[in-house]
Amino acid sequence: EFLWDTPMGYDTKVRFEFTREKGKTVVRIHEFGWKPAHIDDAFDHCQGWSEYLYGLKAYVQHGIDLRK
Repeated sequence: EFLWDTPMGYDTKVRFEFTREKGKTVVRIHEFGWKPAHIDDAFDHCQGWSEYLYGLKAYVQHGIDLRK
């Protein structure tokens, strides 16, 4: 869990949750603290977290670093 500095000048709290389900690891990312006026930015962050998880999966399962 950590604080994430938004471009709007306030922090949100990000929590990574790891669980086992049916013998597999499930990763959930929760982000709290967005102000209602910036809800569109919050949804943009959802897309970014999805891309992060795709990269994590590529690296863990296949050793591929998508950032290169």
